[in-house]
Amino acid sequence: MVPGVEGIFGKPIVTQEEMRTRIRELGRQITADYAQKDLILIGILKGAFAFYADLARAIRLPSGWISWWSPATRDARSRRGRSRC
Repeated sequence: MVPGVEGIFGKPIVTQEEMRTRIRELGRQITADYAQKDLILIGILKGAFAFYADLARAIRLPSGWISWWSPATRDARSRRGRSRC
């Protein structure tokens, strides 16, 4: 028998509905705070993709600047304290 999601990852900290509700709340707050301002959304790729997309849809402002940033993997040649893209 294949275990369910809870069997693999454990009990979720928040439910999907709680996440959807909070994202809508954040979208309304950002819409109010930036009603007369320019909004720039920058998402960090990998872990933020789904949250960022849902949040961007929840913000009810004219199209602003939306971008993704993906930090490069650090290696021995990269300078300490600097990220490469």
